[in-house]
Amino acid sequence: MKRAIKRPMDAKDVEEALRTSSKERRLWTKQGYLPVSGEVFFKTGENARVPHYHPSKIAVRALDPELIAEWRQKL
Repeated sequence: MKRAIKRPMDAKDVEEALRTSSKERRLWTKQGYLPVSGEVFFKTGENARVPHYHPSKIAVRALDPELIAEWRQKL
């Protein structure tokens, strides 16, 4: 988590911090549980969008395992 405090977090950082799968992260982002602080766009044959997350918002969620468990129950 120390690394995340210094810069915006990408998808893999968030998955690692929350101990979650990419499927859960994508769903929770779509549902608004994980607010996106910005996005990076690039082309790899198609347009791609990579969300970035604010480290302090992810840190708060990472410190509350009951919250994550509650989100999982709603799946």
